[in-house]
Amino acid sequence: VAVRLSIREFSWRSTIEAIVFGQYVWEKLKMEVAITAKGGIAGVNHVAHLGGAFAGFAIVLFLRLIIAAFERPSLRSSR
Repeated sequence: VAVRLSIREFSWRSTIEAIVFGQYVWEKLKMEVAITAKGGIAGVNHVAHLGGAFAGFAIVLFLRLIIAAFERPSLRSSR
């Protein structure tokens, strides 16, 4: 889930979004894995869907690292 949850900045909206979006993504991912394991549907490349999901996850992690790197210096200078 790409939603950033924080104990210091608790938000019901972010929590609900994380739960709903996370559940949706998890169900779609399970469906793609199950269909791929059963041989798939003609004309649909389910391995590409799984690859896209993995690439999206990797991009989110990479961007979070970059954002965290830029946020750290500003936190140190404000102290």
